[in-house]
Amino acid sequence: MNTAPRAHECQFSLKKTLGRRGKLGPWTLWKCSICNWVKLGESPSLEEAYPAGYYGSGHRKFVSGFEWASTLLPPRLKYCIKRISRTAKTEGRTPCILDIGCGRGYLLQQLAEVGWHCAGLDIPQSPIPARSSKVDFRIGSADEVLPWPAAVFDLAVLNHVLEHTINPRFVVKEALRVIRPGGYLYVGVPNFESWQADCFKDFWFPLEIPRHLHHFGLLSLRLLLEDYGFKIKYISTHSLRQGVFGFIQSFLNIFDRKNPDLLFDFLKGHSNESVLRMTLHIFFGGLTLPLAILESFLSPLFSRGPVIVMVAQKGIAS
Repeated sequence: MNTAPRAHECQFSLKKTLGRRGKLGPWTLWKCSICNWVKLGESPSLEEAYPAGYYGSGHRKFVSGFEWASTLLPPRLKYCIKRISRTAKTEGRTPCILDIGCGRGYLLQQLAEVGWHCAGLDIPQSPIPARSSKVDFRIGSADEVLPWPAAVFDLAVLNHVLEHTINPRFVVKEALRVIRPGGYLYVGVPNFESWQADCFKDFWFPLEIPRHLHHFGLLSLRLLLEDYGFKIKYISTHSLRQGVFGFIQSFLNIFDRKNPDLLFDFLKGHSNESVLRMTLHIFFGGLTLPLAILESFLSPLFSRGPVIVMVAQKGIAS
């Protein structure tokens, strides 16, 4: 297995202590002085991090149109899929994808309908569909050895998953193992070096303590992938959908400090707050919308957008 020597060993020191985010706090954040990788000082149990209702209920996580929006594929992921489809067709084989942290399996079900071999993995708390003849759904953790053989997938997806894992290095190493030579890894994470993170600080919505155990910037994520021999093919910090909502919810976290992430809970359909409080959140969130859109367009121009998307390729053995 190709595991290139690590470019560095992280040197973590205490960055800050947070008392607001999460009922189980206070929490500490530790930061690497070399690459700015940030990690949560404590590792909560799955029950603490993912309480009942976090994933919504049944086959929906969000209400109405917001559930539909959550199924839309990022443009760069669409590009990867099209490119791999063309290559596999030229080689006369069926493309294969593994979605690590697949949730309800929307991506896999779409690709299975057009003939891909599809596999997905998620934790027991997630409403993962049952295994079917079209999609190989498995229950498990990304922090464990993946239950698939080496070099079988053209594409592995870690879309907003890596920040949830206990050991991101192990996760990337396992992804490398199951990807075939020349195959791709798609990674999406919140951008800890974004304008939003700098502006909203402890109230930044994607901190999402205690579920997000790690936070990355461009350097730390790039080094992590390159340490295991991946070659970076594409980098972006643009996401209008996540950027706009992240801005609005972060602003509302400051507006109502005693009720963080209330709009997010409302969109999942299980907020018990008063009608007046929710009306105020929706009203002020609407007022913030133009600024949120503007920020989400401008910040990626300076590589300070709300998310980091990296597409990396596994080398072909000589």
